Amino acid sequence: GRDFNPLDLLLLLRTDTHIFRALEIVRPIYPFMALMVNRTKASLGLAAALTVAAAITDAIAQWSPNRPVRLIVPFPTGGLDASSEQGSLRDANVRESAAAAVLVAQASIPSTWSPNRPVRLIVPFPPGGLDASSEQGSRLRDANVRESAAAAVLVAQASVASAWSPNRPVRLIVPFPPGGAVDVIGRIVASRLPERLGQQVVVDNRSGANAIIGTEIAARAAPDGHTLLIVPAGHAITPSVMRKLPYDTLDDFATVGLIGNGAYMLVVNPSVPAKTVAEFIALAKARPGQINYAYTGHGNATHLAGELFKVLAGVDIVGIVYKGGGPALTDVIGGQVPAFFSGVASGAAQIKAGKLRALGVTTARRTAALPDVPTIAEAGVAGYEVDGWYGLLAPKATPAAVVRRLNAELAAVLSIAEIKERLLAAGIDAQASSPAEFHDRIARDILRWPEVVKKARIAIE
Repeated sequence: GRDFNPLDLLLLLRTDTHIFRALEIVRPIYPFMALMVNRTKASLGLAAALTVAAAITDAIAQWSPNRPVRLIVPFPTGGLDASSEQGSLRDANVRESAAAAVLVAQASIPSTWSPNRPVRLIVPFPPGGLDASSEQGSRLRDANVRESAAAAVLVAQASVASAWSPNRPVRLIVPFPPGGAVDVIGRIVASRLPERLGQQVVVDNRSGANAIIGTEIAARAAPDGHTLLIVPAGHAITPSVMRKLPYDTLDDFATVGLIGNGAYMLVVNPSVPAKTVAEFIALAKARPGQINYAYTGHGNATHLAGELFKVLAGVDIVGIVYKGGGPALTDVIGGQVPAFFSGVASGAAQIKAGKLRALGVTTARRTAALPDVPTIAEAGVAGYEVDGWYGLLAPKATPAAVVRRLNAELAAVLSIAEIKERLLAAGIDAQASSPAEFHDRIARDILRWPEVVKKARIAIE
């Protein structure tokens, strides 16, 4: 309806588990907050009111008092003495809007915060000041309501955007060994994040158990913005092939943002007598059960790529599991295993050096990193497609303001031409997203993969 309060609407939409406890704590000042939001709506419109309401709900969700709460009433006891009720409310609007801006700013900014750039002081009045008893001052009195509400919006936006900065090095957990696609992409992004965050970003490889070890470490880390996790598309496949995980793939994490989309590719040792996908299929059919391929974890994208290839191409090749792309590539190059469904990020350099031969990419379209390599589908395996994405996660209870800052800095890094070029060379099309968009991408894939796993006949462990 026309009279709804944006603050009430946003509180209803919040799903934070602790927001209701926090709301009880700040209930004495809630009517004051709601009044300010409604007056902002009346003066500046719905968009401005929603901005202020969003800042307030974030502040409520994140804040807990560590000492007695003081409620300041900036008026004499018993109300205001004014010539008329309308005049009283008109003059009070200025004070109420400005006081609300202070409350939002104080609630949003942690006590440990220090500015990392020049501070802007917004004065919502003309320079020099005016005597309120003058005609000009009287005319401006009505404008004060709008100006103060506008100042509240600016203060709220500024406080949310800069509320958090890391105060020690940030750890980026890579749940795979060094040298694989996930590690390569993580290090590319980590190379430019320090200049955005003002702190060193340390890459921490925690491999094992199909990325479960590193992922669980990230899920259990302190939700303070100092621990990030890079995940590939296999993060959304794992629930379809594992009966029990020590974390919830979606609900135990805060999505920071997408890094980009990429391809996998079928590569072979140069000694393998196959230069095309068709020749590899013919070789496999001539030697059923004798040709092995490497993959980097049960049920992840490299495994799914191999098993789906078996089904659609009608071949019997045997998967050999590795802890990560780096060790798998080492063995393919060394001839211990003939084939691997590798990430383009980790294998492109070896292909250009002549140490590997690329037969086809797994995506529906060719990758710009290797434009001469056909897709497996166009090479003759109709309906074949496995695509990959990479993104950043944080522990579940990481505050919304922290996630927004991390998302903004990730997007800034992905917009750097040098980073785009490095990712493209690794087969990744840089593509930033909002936290909500990345969350929805993971949720869709979690629903999508069970049918593909069934089609590929991958065993559930």
